[in-house]
Amino acid sequence: MAFKHYDVVRASSPSDLAGKLTQKLKEGWQPYGSPIISNAGYGAEFIQAIVAEGDMTSPVVSPGGDGTRTVVVEPEYYFVIALAGQSNGMAYGEGLPLPETYDRPDPRIKQLARRSTVTPGGAACAYNDIIPADHCLHDVQDLSRFSHPKASAEQYGCVGQGLHIAKKLLPFMPENAGILLVPCCRGGSAFTAGADGTFSESSGASDKSERWGVDKPLYKDLLTRTQAALKANPKNILLCVVWMQGEFDLKQGAYASQPAMFDAMVEKYRSDLAGVSGQCAGASPSLVPWICGDTTYYWKETYSAQYDAVYGAYKTKAGKNIFFVPFMMDDNGQKVGTNEPSEDPDIPAIGYYGSGGRTDAKSWTTSDRKTHFGSWARRGIISDRLATAILLHVGRVADFVSGKVTKAAVSSGGGVS
Repeated sequence: MAFKHYDVVRASSPSDLAGKLTQKLKEGWQPYGSPIISNAGYGAEFIQAIVAEGDMTSPVVSPGGDGTRTVVVEPEYYFVIALAGQSNGMAYGEGLPLPETYDRPDPRIKQLARRSTVTPGGAACAYNDIIPADHCLHDVQDLSRFSHPKASAEQYGCVGQGLHIAKKLLPFMPENAGILLVPCCRGGSAFTAGADGTFSESSGASDKSERWGVDKPLYKDLLTRTQAALKANPKNILLCVVWMQGEFDLKQGAYASQPAMFDAMVEKYRSDLAGVSGQCAGASPSLVPWICGDTTYYWKETYSAQYDAVYGAYKTKAGKNIFFVPFMMDDNGQKVGTNEPSEDPDIPAIGYYGSGGRTDAKSWTTSDRKTHFGSWARRGIISDRLATAILLHVGRVADFVSGKVTKAAVSSGGGVS
C-alpha cells in the first residue's frame, strides 16, 4: 500500500495522545506502527507515526468568544456564491486540469451537487448535497465528459474559475468559515434565443435548458439552488452572484432587449429571496451584488455594436448593485488568453498540455477556440479580478468580516459601504 502523507503526533501523556489521534482519525489519517516513548527531553514524550493514502480534511480553526481556539473538521458556516450565466462562467478552459497543483481543491471550499457522483466514477452524491468543489463544477451543462487526450482520471473535464475565485477569497474570511459555490451555468444560453428546457425540484434545470429570463427553468435552477444553500445551515450567508453571460445574445437580432430582460430577472431573484433576507449580505437581497464578468476579445471584434449594447449596459448598473468586471485586456494591454492553441501552448516540463491537444468534438468545447477564456486565464486574471470585485463591493462589511448579517448602508454609488 502506498501512502501519500506522513506525519508524527507528539503528546505529553497517553490520554493527550489519544485525544490528538482521535482528531487526526477524523481528518483521514491512520496510525502507522505502535507508539513509542521518548525520554530525550524533559520528561516522557509519547510519539505516534501517522499516514494517509489520499486527501485529508484539513482542520479549520474556530475562534471562541473568550479568546480560545477550537480545531474543527468542517467550517461552521459558509459564504454562498452563486455562479450563473453561460459558457465563459463555467469550466470551458480546455488546457489540461492540474488537480495536484494549480487546480488543487481546498477542504473549506464546497459546491452544491448536481450530478450523481462527486467526480466521474467517484463517490455517489445526490442533487443539492454539499460536496467538495474542484476544477469542473456541477453546472447545468456537464463538462466532465469532455476530457483532454492527455488527462488522467483525476484530470477529467475542463477548467473553470469558480474554485479559483473561492481560493483567492479564503485568506480574507474568518477562519471558521468556508465558501459554498452554487454552480448554475449553461453554455450557449441566452435571453433572446434557445430552448426553455424543463425544471424539476429534484434535479434542477434539464441540460437542454438554454433560456434565461424570469421564471424560466434556468432561473428556477438558480433561485432554488440558492435557497437550498441557505437552508442547509441557518448561519450561511449569500455573499454575491457571479454572472457571465451575453455572448449568445450578441448573435441574435433582438440583442438590444437583453439588458432589460436581465434587469427584470435580477429584480425577480431579489424579490423571491425576500424570505431569507436575514441570510443575505446587508440583510437584504437587494444588497447582494451581482458581479458581471466580461467576455473574450473575439466577441467585441466580431459583434462590436452588439457588444456595446449588451456588455456596455452592465457598466451602467452600479446604482442597482450590479457591477461590471472587464477582461478584454490584461494589465499590460495584451488580450486575455483564450482556448486558441497558440495562446495556450504545451509546457511538457511541468506536465501541462494546452488546448491544442483537443482536436475534435469528443474533447473540445467548440471549434471556435477564441470564444472562450483559456485555463490559465481562469486560474489567473479572471478569478483575480472577480475576487477583487467581490472584496470591493461586499468584502468591507461586517457580514464578511464577522460572519454575522447586519444591515449595511448603501453608498451614493449604489454599492455596499
